[in-house]
Amino acid sequence: MNVFKLRDLLLVGAFIIPSTSALALPDELADFYAPPGTFYLQDSSDVELLDYSRVRDVRVCASRKMPNAVGPDPKPVGLTIKYDGRERTVRPGNCFMFEAKNISVTPADTLPDGIMLEGTYDVR
Repeated sequence: MNVFKLRDLLLVGAFIIPSTSALALPDELADFYAPPGTFYLQDSSDVELLDYSRVRDVRVCASRKMPNAVGPDPKPVGLTIKYDGRERTVRPGNCFMFEAKNISVTPADTLPDGIMLEGTYDVR
């Protein structure tokens, strides 16, 4: 039987999770608690969709770090951005600025098991 003392638990929204020195949310909650403009791709088939009613100026960036990696970071993975019938690959640590209305973002390569890929976007 696992017994937790109150000081060992952290209440996050409606979920109780064990506390750690650095707050690490379960992968399922990462997108929910992500800062505005941040997204997480949790496996190679995951897709981030951005759809707008008119063409917008968009900037998408691929993070160099894997936010939930334990130990040394695995090889960084870039992003594949498909927008309005075109496609572009963004290397880790780089950004791509473009105009588009319909955008989908996926990992450019296979993600290691259990590793999330972080990306950001800014729309004007």
